[in-house]
Amino acid sequence: MDPRLEQAAESGSIDELYALIDENPYILENMDAVPFVSTPLHVAAASGNIKILFPNMMIHFVQMAKLLLECGLVERNQVDGEGF
Repeated sequence: MDPRLEQAAESGSIDELYALIDENPYILENMDAVPFVSTPLHVAAASGNIKILFPNMMIHFVQMAKLLLECGLVERNQVDGEGF
């Protein structure tokens, strides 16, 4: 994991998290290529930084919704309304 991402998770800095995502939109996806790593969610939870968990989970939720749409596993109306 990028040490700056780990620092943002440890400190609970949502602004740092978004700055890193702006710098590299694939920073979170790149971690998915490794079978098991310590993710920002793991680091933030272990550090007790609950406030950074929600935006991080929402980013992963949106990525998962896009993937499900692209694969045809869900319909657009399931994502837009109350389905997701």
